[in-house]
Amino acid sequence: MAGLPKRRLAPLIAAGAALVAVATGGFFWWSDRQKFETTDNAFVAADKVTAETWVDQNQDGVFQATDLVKSVTVDAGTGARTETVWARNADGSVKAKSI
Repeated sequence: MAGLPKRRLAPLIAAGAALVAVATGGFFWWSDRQKFETTDNAFVAADKVTAETWVDQNQDGVFQATDLVKSVTVDAGTGARTETVWARNADGSVKAKSI
């Protein structure tokens, strides 16, 4: 760089300083925005999913706690999916299986 005159060196230094300032400001803006939760799913809670399937087992027109036959839950933090299925055995007892 010894061959560059001062009038050509000054704009390069200014452009480099501006680039560093913009990159530093962008980093601090981005890291500060990570502290705040967005409201994209505030009304529907799309990151939390729970689905339940009910069957009126004794057909009395009312759902009791024993009428739940399937439940699926997705953990918002880990994305882990848990599925539990209840089935009635031939003797009337209930068998549960979690996956």
